[in-house]
Order: sequence, then structure tokens, then C-alpha cells
Amino acid sequence: MFKLHKSLAFCLIFVALSLIIHILTFSNLQLLFYTLHPKAEVLQSNQTMILDVQTDNDTAGLQLYRAGLPWDIGTMELTLSSATVYNTLPQTGIIDRSDPTWQNLQKALDAQSAVLAINIHLRNISARHDLTPQPDMIIDTEQPPYRFLINFLDLDWKDDIHPNVKKITDPYFEQFDPEPVYFSGHPIYTDKDQQIRRHFEFELLPGHEADYTLLYVGTREALTDAGRVLKAGVTPNKKYAVCLTPSTGDEP
Repeated sequence: MFKLHKSLAFCLIFVALSLIIHILTFSNLQLLFYTLHPKAEVLQSNQTMILDVQTDNDTAGLQLYRAGLPWDIGTMELTLSSATVYNTLPQTGIIDRSDPTWQNLQKALDAQSAVLAINIHLRNISARHDLTPQPDMIIDTEQPPYRFLINFLDLDWKDDIHPNVKKITDPYFEQFDPEPVYFSGHPIYTDKDQQIRRHFEFELLPGHEADYTLLYVGTREALTDAGRVLKAGVTPNKKYAVCLTPSTGDEP
């Protein structure tokens, strides 16, 4: 009887150890996967992108493959509502000659041949800046905790979005401006040289949501290329992106 109980005890110990090893091995494999192959997320239009600082850091891997979100803590949701390419600024119906920034925008468009209007929906779940004083760090404690820069949304190309594949050069990389030339979320202001300009920032409290429009300029071929994406993040890493399938506005 003693030998039977002893054998049963050994069996139970063996099973328990096997389960522990299995769990640890699975966790290590997951860790190894994210270490060697950080996850890149490419969504389609009208799908909601979850932009979370902690997730971005946890899946960075050894290559430090972070998107770099323009807030310190929390989550924001981004949805691409629509994308349309126009030949001229008036066709967009967003801005006209009465706008004080019209001349600067028209100059940007004159050097190109088309304008891409992107409508997005942002919902702030819990995103904010961390204004807690830190040793050896200069922190602007007067900065609004829920004001964010919009220029973390750039145009890019999906064919070289994964960090572990051979990069293929965007065939139109010199034919468009990756940063927006217009953002609807902030009023105009006058700079120190008395030039009228727009801020590229927005304020959105947790639990609030808003619709915004951004304009980008480039050649029609570059803006309508099948590989064109809207990338989220301030680093060059294309970790979070949404595919652009722009429609075409009315011809002049």
C-alpha cells in the first residue's frame, strides 16, 4: 500500500511539473515570438485601431519596435472614416479662399498635383500625459494633460511595414508629403512673424470622441497607390497602420 501511495505521489508530482514546464515554455515561446517578430497591425478602412501605450511597449521586442504614441499613459481608438483624392483645394469643400491659411496651403498644392482628404474618428479611452515630476527630467507641468499632437499620423507604404522582411522602396516616396498640411481640429493663430497658421494639435478628454479632417498633398499616382497607408506613431516604425483606398473626387 505504501509503495502504491508513493507511486501515485510521484505521478502527481510529475504531472504538476509537466504542466508548469508547459506553461513556462508556452510563455517563453510567446515572449520569443514578440522578441524576434514584433507584431505589425494593418487594418482596413472603418476598422477601429486600438492605440495603447502599454501594449506598444510590451510588444516592442529586442528590436525596440515601438510605434511611439504622443501620450504617456493610456489608450485611444482611431477609425479611418473615409479618404478622397481631389485635384484642387476648393473641391474638398473643407477650406476656401476666405480662410487665412489658404495661400500657404495653395502654395503646398501648387508644387504637387493632388490633395488627399482623410476623415478620422478619435475616441479617448484613457490617454493622457504623465506630468508627475521625475528626477533628471524636465517636465512641463503646465502642459494640458489631454492635448496631443496630430502629426503622429503620417502617410506611408504597407509593403515594407514589417520589421523582419526585406524592405521594398516606395516607388513614389519623393512624390508626396507624408505629414498633413491641414488639420481641422485647432483654430488658426498668429505666430511671432505675424504669419497666420494652424496648430497641429487637439484636446480630447477621456470618454470623449471627435471627428477630424486632415489634408495631405502629393501626385495623384502617389496618393492613390494601392500600398498607401496611414501610419500611427512618431517613430519610423510602421507598427500600426490602416490601408487607404481613396475614392476620387469630382473632376474640375
